[in-house]
Amino acid sequence: MKGVETIGVVDYNEQDFHKLHLSNGINYNSYMIKDNNETVIIDTVPESYFHQFLINIQYHAQLSDIKHIIINHAEQESSGSLLPFLRVLEDATIYCSHKCAQTLKFLYPDIIQFKFQLISRRETLKLGELEFKFIQIPLLHWPDSTMTYYVNKHILFSSDLFSQIGAETDQASKTIYEIKNELSDYAQNIFGSYKTLLLDNLQKFKAVSQDFELQDELYTIKSILPAHGMYLHGVNYVQAAIDAYTDVCCSIPKNPSVLIAYDTLYGNSVKQAQLFSQFLSSKGVIVHIHSVRTTPLAQIAFSMNQSQGLIIGSPVFNQDISPLLVELLYLFQSTDSLEYKISYSFGSYGWNKGILEPIFRDELKGANCHYLGHVEYKMGLIKDNTEIQKVCDSFYKKLINLCGKTFQTLKEEASNFETSGQ
Repeated sequence: MKGVETIGVVDYNEQDFHKLHLSNGINYNSYMIKDNNETVIIDTVPESYFHQFLINIQYHAQLSDIKHIIINHAEQESSGSLLPFLRVLEDATIYCSHKCAQTLKFLYPDIIQFKFQLISRRETLKLGELEFKFIQIPLLHWPDSTMTYYVNKHILFSSDLFSQIGAETDQASKTIYEIKNELSDYAQNIFGSYKTLLLDNLQKFKAVSQDFELQDELYTIKSILPAHGMYLHGVNYVQAAIDAYTDVCCSIPKNPSVLIAYDTLYGNSVKQAQLFSQFLSSKGVIVHIHSVRTTPLAQIAFSMNQSQGLIIGSPVFNQDISPLLVELLYLFQSTDSLEYKISYSFGSYGWNKGILEPIFRDELKGANCHYLGHVEYKMGLIKDNTEIQKVCDSFYKKLINLCGKTFQTLKEEASNFETSGQ
């Protein structure tokens, strides 16, 4: 893009980013804006990539020309190279919010020797012919989070908002549908616990052709350049990003889908999981079936984000459920992935019948989902499939009832929602 250079780095070795499963790494985006007289850097990269960052910068500009650094977000993945970068510059000013400055000074005490200019909500910053405005989005996902709007080119540097997983930066390499899935996954896992706050901010993006209303001012947004993931150019991709994030806040997925997650010691839970999968698949339900021993938890979480229901199973582990399932359920609870969805549990036991059901019930109700019940078999021996088939029939009816409903509708229905587990 003319006048805007990408100077970030890609970590191809990273496999787990905020509990998000990465198949090909993650990018840490940083940007350079240039005109005839001024050069501005927006965000940096982790300190471990400082030397590559410096090489990327020098490919486009002389270090002596860089006088301005805008920091949207103090998290180390965006600010880690800031202090060593300042040390090699002749004279540069850091532009950031008050909260961001406080955090930077806490993380990097030596940074107090450098110049700061604090920016406030709705402030306009003019650097030569370059003009910037700032939109503060506290707790999305740190208290200091800010977006920078580049007025001249109608570009929103959105920080973590509208980020995606993966190392690609070229939107042409994927369809809008694929990008929306990655946007949704990032939104659920990073902002899932702040859906109300996220929605409040997203509602400021009121689409009128290419105009979006942010904090009572109209902005024309032609591109979104996030902290991670692809650069989104054009109104269709901008709108896709807003829609994907809004859907995470507002509604249950539209197509009937269920996650079956299990652990096993002797293969008994596998047989039960396969029966659930067989019966539900025959009804046209999309089934995501995962063993927690062989599938990264973040990949399982992605399947949960695409589903209206969870069926989870475990053998008895020392008077408890599988510790791997405990970790998975903690992940679901921390991201509100199960909110207003339905769940069922299954298990196998040797001599401790009845241990599993109350544990699953408490964990799943604690995740704010509707717990429908439990079935278990001694040594996993299933003499008759009828019981599981009946469970699937009932589960399917409730699953279909959820498809595409908004969280507001589900919230209104919650007090009257009857489940077999209550």
